[in-house]
Amino acid sequence: MSYPKNPDKIIIKNKYYPSGLTELDIWNHYLKNKNKILSQVKNRNVIFVLKIDDNFVIRRKGGKNNFIKLTSSNYEEMITGRLTAMYGVMNGSEKFAIVDVDTSDFDLAKEATKSTYIFLTNYAPFIKDAHILFTGKNSFHIICELKKKMNVNTSRMLLKKLLDKSTLANRYTIKPKRTGTIPNLDLYINQRSGAYILEGAISKIGLEAMRVSLKNLKNFKKSSAIIQT
Repeated sequence: MSYPKNPDKIIIKNKYYPSGLTELDIWNHYLKNKNKILSQVKNRNVIFVLKIDDNFVIRRKGGKNNFIKLTSSNYEEMITGRLTAMYGVMNGSEKFAIVDVDTSDFDLAKEATKSTYIFLTNYAPFIKDAHILFTGKNSFHIICELKKKMNVNTSRMLLKKLLDKSTLANRYTIKPKRTGTIPNLDLYINQRSGAYILEGAISKIGLEAMRVSLKNLKNFKKSSAIIQT
């Protein structure tokens, strides 16, 4: 077990953690969420974002210059108290697809997420089920469980075709990148090597990426994602 070398060192300090989030706090959080994270990354590369001094460092490879893969046997050695975000990497074919609701306005994010979730779960014939994930920052991902495994380019094109023809296209943009203040339903995370935040991971500001039910979405506050220390 790789215990933090500097357990009391503050890694994140902001309005959510006025006293600071330490290496030990972060390490304990990832240890507590081991099973949840491992269930998402079987046969999948993982990306780490580490806070080194005042910089965020992206790490895609581990020992022997191999891409990072987490298992039950290496997990506790791989995680660190400086691990401020953890992303899964998409393979060429997946049993899920993601709609990234991209906006800096949290109230607009909730409105767009609700409308898009309801539309997809009612009118997308290739979607079996879906859930909402707060990304730990400003917005949400809609994680769509597909009825069958698909090439990621195919699922992206199916989603775009469906959304382009919907009334949502009159309210939001559906582009590779957001421009302006209008929420963008970003589908381009659905590509080979596309990276997405893992449920149970924390973001760069220390909030947990966590599921939010449709029922609780309207009143959901970012402070609900503060991790326990």
